[in-house]
Amino acid sequence: MGTLNDFLRPSRRGLNTLILIAILILNVFTIMSFKPTHALADFNINAVGDWGCNSNTASTVSKIDGRNPELVLALGDYSYQNTATCWFNAIQPINSITKINIGNHEDEDSEGYSSYISHFGLSNPYYSYDINNVHILTMDSDRTSYSSGSPQYNFVINDLQAASQNPNIKWIIVNIHKQMYTSPNTCGSGSCSNTGSDATNLRNI
Repeated sequence: MGTLNDFLRPSRRGLNTLILIAILILNVFTIMSFKPTHALADFNINAVGDWGCNSNTASTVSKIDGRNPELVLALGDYSYQNTATCWFNAIQPINSITKINIGNHEDEDSEGYSSYISHFGLSNPYYSYDINNVHILTMDSDRTSYSSGSPQYNFVINDLQAASQNPNIKWIIVNIHKQMYTSPNTCGSGSCSNTGSDATNLRNI
């Protein structure tokens, strides 16, 4: 059994690997879109984090809907309330194509955690699936342990091993709420350090 880094290398079996990491900043709405092209018709995957329930949210949903994506990766921090209702209402136009990460604003029972899990038909906040020739792994950085030997750790290692050996998979996308790497900047060391416990633990999986 290898480590996470063994499978997240572009050179491994010619596999293209894209890691989407949600570094979420309050009141910043970012839509990332990319089109894998490997002898298949183009398809769109949009990724957005830090949603909230306000006019910006409606604008974000409208812009996503206008792109006609096949998949929306919701990267965490949704309603910022103790229920998910307003966010579920806001994303109705794209609800059927949305897959979620659990962020730090919905990882507690008092923040509506169970309603997010139920709404999207999940049994765990970490899971994986395929879309065309892309394998997508959603990890959980906020509620479930990812320490060595934990159920999530074992799931991630086994999942990436299987995907890396699947000849039909040309891309692997790993998406997670908390940052795995950060760059030096002017913010405090507690939230922007490359040696912080969260970043270190995630990289060492």
